[in-house]
Amino acid sequence: MRKIFLMFFCLSMLSGLAFSQNNTKQLLKGRYLNVVGGFDVPNVRIDNMNLIWSRLQIDKLPGTNTWAISHPSGYVLELIEPESLGVVGEPWPAMTEGRRQAAFTSVDKISPQGVFWLNQNELLTSGRRSYRGPFEPNWMARINIQTGEEILYTITSEENEEGPNFHMMQGLGAGFVRISDTAWAATYANGNAFLLGRGGYDVLGSPLGPALGVWNIDEPHARYLLDFPMDHPLRRDPYYTYAGGEAQQLLMWKDPDSNGGFWQAGDVGGLAFINHPQVKGIVATHNHGRGLHDYRAQGDGGSGSFFLVLDPAVFYSTESSGGNRGDHESDTSLAHYPKGVYARVGHIFDPDHLAEVAQGTRQPWECPSERFEWPRAGIEWNEQDRPTLLGAVYWDNERQLLWLALGMPVVKLVAYEIVVDDSRPEEPMRLPESWLDNEKNLVQADITADDVIQVTPNPFNPSTVITINAASAPQLRIYNIQGTCVASFHPGAIASGDTYSSLHGNAQIKTAYTWRAAGQASGLYIVHAVVHKRVYTKRIIFEK
Repeated sequence: MRKIFLMFFCLSMLSGLAFSQNNTKQLLKGRYLNVVGGFDVPNVRIDNMNLIWSRLQIDKLPGTNTWAISHPSGYVLELIEPESLGVVGEPWPAMTEGRRQAAFTSVDKISPQGVFWLNQNELLTSGRRSYRGPFEPNWMARINIQTGEEILYTITSEENEEGPNFHMMQGLGAGFVRISDTAWAATYANGNAFLLGRGGYDVLGSPLGPALGVWNIDEPHARYLLDFPMDHPLRRDPYYTYAGGEAQQLLMWKDPDSNGGFWQAGDVGGLAFINHPQVKGIVATHNHGRGLHDYRAQGDGGSGSFFLVLDPAVFYSTESSGGNRGDHESDTSLAHYPKGVYARVGHIFDPDHLAEVAQGTRQPWECPSERFEWPRAGIEWNEQDRPTLLGAVYWDNERQLLWLALGMPVVKLVAYEIVVDDSRPEEPMRLPESWLDNEKNLVQADITADDVIQVTPNPFNPSTVITINAASAPQLRIYNIQGTCVASFHPGAIASGDTYSSLHGNAQIKTAYTWRAAGQASGLYIVHAVVHKRVYTKRIIFEK
């Protein structure tokens, strides 16, 4: 009895210590990421397939200069760092390939994607389906990169039914997150140094957002800490619309509402658990489209990834010259839409929320994220035929660096230091041209809505309270004089440091937002509120 009491006491102390430490930290922001350099990754060719087509899943063996990356030919590769880190503005040194080992050779339609070093010779690797099904129970393997030995594991949901099993494979397969916060891992991850998961919509039945779970090696089931099933999609920005109206009932096929957009066919590159003295967060990379979306946009001319119509003038005409899925070439009335653009976004989740899921006081889909545009400084980005995409991220606890695997036109590992400085600007949002034009028109228009929008103080420095009086909660955005959206507010997606509150009464909702503009330049800004498709605007002035 005494031993049981002492064990419970120790676990309680660890939990309290982890919570108190995290409570003093602030969530990661995009403006805190400062690129310091990186490595080029050799485009290794195996069985007529190049590494550039990899899913960009990575892991580093702590205490070494050894990495692992999955190869699309079905191999796991060992990569060795060069002697020094490449710096911004100069050519980066290339990593060298070490050992390689095939995995899942006896498993149909599963190939290695997620990788996690157990020791200097052994790794866990996991995969998932690239089509709807059926479920494959052996989606996890333990391989010895030195001897070639392989152990397959069967992992199912506790229901052990086809639908939940497939969803778990798609959510928790194909990725890992290394946890260097040992107190958090001991309390909420069963003492494991890793979480399973990646998530993101790949095929029907996949999570509509990032996914993470706890699994003990050799156990038959895993447990979610983060999951967004079909009826609970994660929110995204509202800069998209669907062609031809809403033909589907699922939320992922609906246009944005007053609270923003819904997760669609966006790809999660990977997740990382930040363990920094001042900053906390679980960061997920997210690639998706902005502009016109169409389910038929799956490879024909004018289409892009994630159901994005890159060039409507081509896609909705005979110039598309593809398979003409669903006869999209005949929908010429849609050709006037603007060209789509790709978004590269970071989602930040609070580890305290996942801890509450582990304790049973929060559902896995009740973990909101805060979004930021991924910083583009110091990196050449490709926007055309093969766009640069965000892959996995890895927290290097020894060097206190966040590493990003970046794909197209070549694979790179990019290192970011964390600089906690709120005066640094956030990366501007890239939008289709018509959205930008509309924003500029809003800035130029002299529209006031004093009965709906009150701003106190105005002018202000460094923060102001924006109050909206309307029949329903609004979607609120703030634009600078160039017409670029610099802040977006809606319940469940408030930027770190900003606040939101709502008071109902007399058929009106008084919604108050606190905007902290310290990271912005002095000047004129436009408050833009949308209530039931009605737009209200007001000019405000930030004076440093």
